[in-house]
Amino acid sequence: MNSFDAHISPDPIAPALPLNTGEAPVDHAPHVRLRGGMSCIPQHYLRYNHTRESVENIVMQIEYDPDYLVFVSENTGGVYIQIGVAGWDNYKPASAQPGRKIVFGRLWRVEPDLPTSEIIQTVFLALQKAREHEVRELFTVCANGIKTTPLSNHHDLPLMARCADTLKAERTERRYSDIIDAVRFAGGRFKTLACEPRANGTHIIDLAFTPAPGRPCPQLEKPFTLLTEDLSENAVYHALMDEILRRNNLHVARNFRFKGFARFSPDVSLSAIAELSATVRARPQNAKFETALTDNNYETDAGRVPQLSRSAYAQKLKADIARLDIRAGFLPS
Repeated sequence: MNSFDAHISPDPIAPALPLNTGEAPVDHAPHVRLRGGMSCIPQHYLRYNHTRESVENIVMQIEYDPDYLVFVSENTGGVYIQIGVAGWDNYKPASAQPGRKIVFGRLWRVEPDLPTSEIIQTVFLALQKAREHEVRELFTVCANGIKTTPLSNHHDLPLMARCADTLKAERTERRYSDIIDAVRFAGGRFKTLACEPRANGTHIIDLAFTPAPGRPCPQLEKPFTLLTEDLSENAVYHALMDEILRRNNLHVARNFRFKGFARFSPDVSLSAIAELSATVRARPQNAKFETALTDNNYETDAGRVPQLSRSAYAQKLKADIARLDIRAGFLPS
């Protein structure tokens, strides 16, 4: 057994909660008494040495939508997390598909010294962004008789930059209800229930959503409200997408669980989190521990400093850093 497989050192002030794999206490790290009679070594007093196996052990304790698979893999760049999404192709009718397919998202790197909580948060963010990717593809607008996805992530950005002058938004005069009627989400339609101007020039629009047959959207099942800066096409479309994404993110927050705990749910008490934080942040008076903690933090921070090449971009970064007049921390070399 190496130090990163060990549990909390003996003689805690109360029965001690075990460490996760990949964790070990900084020398002389204190135990903190928790409400309920247990004690722990707070995460900011731990050292980390995560491997693929320890990250897999963490991910094994995460629950979410079974259509979103969390993969833990490793290559020459180290350990990474990747989301696989099982579902129907968003760009083809279901009748033209033999069945569901799986697609894979970007790689989310996990450094060995990344705290366990940050690994869990990385999975949370990866799932959230995977769902956002799907949502953006399901938001369609008809242009020149063709169904398009103007808010998806698959547009040619270098090309758009070259054509920037032709992409400026124009304030076209259209009825807001016509703008709403032109949008589809997962094949479903929106209906305008009411629209009210506010004294500051904004507008409140109440909408209802009717899903396409066989494609339920639980996050949109109840009528909802948009706040728009004006009633232009751009303002309405962006407000609608923002609200869909907000509800999508809320779905992840309420249903993402680690060891059964929905950490990011708005139902978790912020005052209770603040009280717990205050408890575990209490700093002991121990010179040996302070030295060990300072050394550990120094090693961690030093290990994260990027190395600059001799490229033109690296020279630009050096010039940018010089202009910032930085007086503390580690400067890239």
